[in-house]
Order: sequence, then C-alpha cells, then structure tokens
Amino acid sequence: SRFVQDVQEIQRGLLALFGRLFREPLRAAALGVVALMMNWRVTLLMFLVAPGAILLFTYVGRKIRKANRRLLRGYGSMIGALEATLHAMSIIKAYISENAERKRLWRIDRKMFGQQMQIAALDAFLRPMLEVIGIVAILGVTLWLGVKVIHERVKPDEFAGLVLVLGMMFEPLRNIGEIARLMAEDLLP
Repeated sequence: SRFVQDVQEIQRGLLALFGRLFREPLRAAALGVVALMMNWRVTLLMFLVAPGAILLFTYVGRKIRKANRRLLRGYGSMIGALEATLHAMSIIKAYISENAERKRLWRIDRKMFGQQMQIAALDAFLRPMLEVIGIVAILGVTLWLGVKVIHERVKPDEFAGLVLVLGMMFEPLRNIGEIARLMAEDLLP
C-alpha cells in the first residue's frame, strides 16, 4: 500500500513538475520583461513584494513537509498495526481483546486524521495569503499609477497597459507557487 501510494505521489509530482514547471516561469519572465520595458520603476516596485511572499511560502512549506513526513510515518504505523492485528486475529478472539484492538487502531487513525488536518490547515492558510499578497501588490501599483495619471506623469494608455501586464503576471506566479507547494507536499516528504 505504501509503495503504491509513493508511486502515485511521484507520478503526480512529475506531471506537475514537467507540465507546468517550465511553462509558468517562462510566462512570468516574458511578462516581466514586457513590464520592465513599459516602466522599469513601477515593475521593480512590484517585485519588492516578492521577498515577503517567498519568506511566507518557505516558512509554510517547511511546516507542510514536516507534517507530511509525520503523516507518512503514521501510514506506516497504521499498516503495521493492521497487519499485526490481522495476523493475530485468532489470539485476539481467544482473549476477547477485540475492543482493545479496536481502540488501539482508532487512536492510530485519529492521530493520522490530526496530521491530515494540519496539512489541510497549512494549505488553506498558504493559498489565500499568497492571493492576498498578490492582490494587495497589484492594488497598490494600480493606485500609485492612478495618482501619476491624475498628475499627468503617466499617460492613460501606459497605465492601462502596465496594469494589464502586471495583472497577467500574477497568474503564472501563482501557478509557480502552487507547483512549489505540490513539490513540498508530494515530492519532498
């Protein structure tokens, strides 16, 4: 069971890795070059948000990897306990220990459930936080550029083009974060 699960995890990771790992950074880089050519100051200001997002992702990614390691160890414990229980079924029945075995297996199952909930909670925290960081960055740049348009330092067409390009860059960057999360969760237990 563990072997089959590990093979499936590797397969999912490789599909994500080769399917999107090369495409998304190229899209982000191409849009970044276009944004730099349009207005390098605004684009560099937008990139100042990146270190905060990277630090957040790194911190949560470590926690996800540790939780995933504990979960995999829990799967091993559960399978070992089930195997031992099935092999000793006649002894368990002879000593009327079914309830004790049921409780022991239930404790192992509850522990694994807690580990799965921890991973789900970390994942539920990371995705919205990355979205919020991106939205706040785009909103900040949009407001800043809007003020520059009002004061006639930036032309309206340049404003619209730059906001469009920076907004388009958000999607590949979010996808890169998703790939990294999948790799942290599935490929690096």
